[in-house]
Amino acid sequence: MDNITQLVRKQYETWVYPEPVTDIAALVAQGGHLRSDPSLYRAQFWPERAHDPRMSILVAGCGTSQAAYLAYTNPQATVVGIDLSETSLRNSAALKEKHGLANLDLHALDLHEASSLGRRFDLITCTGVLHHLPDPEAGLRALVEVLEDDGVINLMLYGRYLRLGVYMVQEALRRLGIGQDPPGVAFARGLVEVLPESHVVQRYVRNTPELRHDGAIVDTFLHPQDRAYTVPEILALLSNCGLVFQGWIDNLEYYPDGPFDGVSPLYERVMALPDAEQWAVVELLTQARGTHRFLARRRPGFAIDIDGPGLADLVAARMPLLQADDRDGLVTVKREWHSMGLQGLERSLFLAIDGRRTVGAILALCGADDASAATGRAFFRQMWRLGHITLSRA
Repeated sequence: MDNITQLVRKQYETWVYPEPVTDIAALVAQGGHLRSDPSLYRAQFWPERAHDPRMSILVAGCGTSQAAYLAYTNPQATVVGIDLSETSLRNSAALKEKHGLANLDLHALDLHEASSLGRRFDLITCTGVLHHLPDPEAGLRALVEVLEDDGVINLMLYGRYLRLGVYMVQEALRRLGIGQDPPGVAFARGLVEVLPESHVVQRYVRNTPELRHDGAIVDTFLHPQDRAYTVPEILALLSNCGLVFQGWIDNLEYYPDGPFDGVSPLYERVMALPDAEQWAVVELLTQARGTHRFLARRRPGFAIDIDGPGLADLVAARMPLLQADDRDGLVTVKREWHSMGLQGLERSLFLAIDGRRTVGAILALCGADDASAATGRAFFRQMWRLGHITLSRA
């Protein structure tokens, strides 16, 4: 084990992160969820087929609770969690015992050694881990080795632009000789609190409530190893590892429909670009992503045909966190920072989305004629780009 990896393991054993969960059932009852949960997001993982609950899942870097959560919400799946931190594994083991998770196996294991498990997995989720490795590409290649041919990898990597201030503070703390001890954590917290509002780190701090937890302060400002990625760098990383980009977990932050409102000249210029260039430009102009969450496969999966005739054959479903308030002939749709009002045909189309009907069936149900059907298809395309709905075959 290299020196950096030893330091990272020591950090997570001393400064527990993420903040431990003590009761998954209570968390779920309160609306807590993971974007890596196939029971909620299967349409994004495998849009070409129905959900098979008997899958095998590897959580590479399972932390304090992620593997236990997925075992709880996917009781027919076999879940394997691996981590370097014995502290994290103990918390996960406590959750396994508390909730009787017979479908969960836990191992103290470096993800580079995942092949030693002697298994292959339908879904591999690795969030917040690869960017702490000395060689993220080598780590990802090790995971690809144990991925089933039609399996999916769910990844989270840091986003560069929102974290620019984080790296400035990290560098200052290194120059000041601040370490990972209680006085160091108190100093780092106090430093951030006295920085002027104009400092570039403040937007990140405002959007990161977990910084109230000391483990998060260490993970953010005193970590010995991390790097962040831009959209083009993510696509290059996947290509270098023999993977195909499947999609973002949430389109809202990557297409111009949300941040640029669809009315400015900028919107038209961005929309004229290929998708990958749209994502890159939106990332540059919004500075909104501290993390990137996305899916990848060994080979091309089913492509969502939002601009062609195949759209009519796709099943539309609302995203799990989407809120809708229908009153006085107006549906107000809200999710994350985005909201929109729907009335007339768009309201009828939205209310008919039930996760079972195809786009074509919904258009027919709402009595769309040839002229209004074009408007209806445009509505579904926009809702997908906003990340408010998923589209799939099943």
